[in-house]
Amino acid sequence: MLGLYLFAAILGAGLLVFGLVAGGDGDAHAGVDHDHPVLADTDHPGWGEWLLGFFRPRNFIFGLSGFGMAGTLLTLLDAGGGFTLLAAGAMGTGFFLLSHLVFTFLRRSDSGIEALSDTQLMGERARVTLPL
Repeated sequence: MLGLYLFAAILGAGLLVFGLVAGGDGDAHAGVDHDHPVLADTDHPGWGEWLLGFFRPRNFIFGLSGFGMAGTLLTLLDAGGGFTLLAAGAMGTGFFLLSHLVFTFLRRSDSGIEALSDTQLMGERARVTLPL
């Protein structure tokens, strides 16, 4: 089982680091048709969007990373096979759900608002402040 835990830890942590280094704009809804009745709209998401939110790759990456790291650590500490499997599964599921909850909250809060483009800002008034 140590091989499985190591594989999950290396793959999950590697993908987390790759996502951190690669960056991205965070637009997870680029190809989603928001006029669909099952998906509803951004303010009142339908059950389809709620269900599809669980199956984002980010959630699986966090779950895989938590499962692998907990399993590897407990195996190296000789915690016992059954306990290690249950604890690693619980940790992976916990990371999966925590990732979903945190990013859902961030998407619905003010931090999820996209920045305006230059054409949208054209003609608007602004105040520029510079540090001394």
